[in-house]
Amino acid sequence: EDRRKINFIDVWIPVIVPALAYASYEYVARGCDFLIHWLAGNNWVAVDGGAYEAKVITPAINGVVVPAIAILFATLISNTFSTLRQRQQDIRARINMEAGELRVLQSMVDAFPEGPKRERCRRYLIDYTSRLISESQPGVDVDSLQAIGVD
Repeated sequence: EDRRKINFIDVWIPVIVPALAYASYEYVARGCDFLIHWLAGNNWVAVDGGAYEAKVITPAINGVVVPAIAILFATLISNTFSTLRQRQQDIRARINMEAGELRVLQSMVDAFPEGPKRERCRRYLIDYTSRLISESQPGVDVDSLQAIGVD
C-alpha cells in the first residue's frame, strides 16, 4: 500500500507541479507585483510603462545571466550523469564479485565429503542464490519475501 503511494507520488508530482506552475503564473506574477507595490508604499511610478527598466535589465540578462545559468545546468546535468554512471559501474563490479564468491563457495561445497552436511551447505547456497535473484527482480517487496519465508 505504501509502495503504491510512493510510486504514485514519484510518477505524478513531476507532471502536476510544472502544470500547476504554468497555469498559475499570471496570478503569482500579479500577486508579486501587488506585494512589491504595497511594500514600497506606492511612492514610485514607472512613467514610461517600464520601458526603461526593461532596457536596463536586458543587457544584464542576455549578457551574463543566461550563459551563467546555461553553464550551471550543463554542469549539473553532467555531474548527475557521471554519478549515475559511477553507481552503475559500482553495482556491476559488486555483482561480479558476488558471483565469483558464489562460484568459489560452490567449489568448496563440492569438495566436502558426501553426506548430510554437504547437502545442508548446498541447500543454504541454493537458498541464498534464490534470495539474491528474487531480490533483484523489479518491483520486489522485501517484506513480502520475508513473509513467505525466503530469508
